[in-house]
Amino acid sequence: MKRRTATGYSILAVFFSLSVILCSSGAVSAASAPKKAPKKAALPQELPLIGLKYGPALPKGYEDLGGGFMADENHRLTEFGLQYVRGGKKKEMMWFYRVVGTDPSGKQVCQIIDVLALPHRQKNEIVAWFACFFNGRKNEQIIAYTDKYYFKVHRAWYANRQTGKFQEISSQGVICADPVQE
Repeated sequence: MKRRTATGYSILAVFFSLSVILCSSGAVSAASAPKKAPKKAALPQELPLIGLKYGPALPKGYEDLGGGFMADENHRLTEFGLQYVRGGKKKEMMWFYRVVGTDPSGKQVCQIIDVLALPHRQKNEIVAWFACFFNGRKNEQIIAYTDKYYFKVHRAWYANRQTGKFQEISSQGVICADPVQE
């Protein structure tokens, strides 16, 4: 039976530490996507809305608060979009949708692929989208709660076009601008 020496354990510990550092450094993740935020309680999803087709008008009972198509990294419009709406009981949400066709009059029909039930925000916070930047580059996939002067981002989400899902991300590196001033 061979005994392990302290040196053998040290080499093993260094190897393990390096692998943990490399895996957690983001070297294996896409550099263009913001990092996920630490795990928090899951937000309630409006599951009955996912898969719903609508257009050109919103479904009955929902108020349009803004939205539009997302552009890709080359500033070309995609078939994906975000729709900020208010539903029953004044509940605000963001719909992540995809254009799936046209109606008989030629107007676009959209299908909701995910829903972000926006959590309660403070009085001085506003919802920003289509005017957010990640590490200095405009990213229309980011939705954020920011103060009314756009100085500080409090929370942020990412509408991932590859997965068709919203994910909460760290607000670090996210900056939003006043869309009127942009």
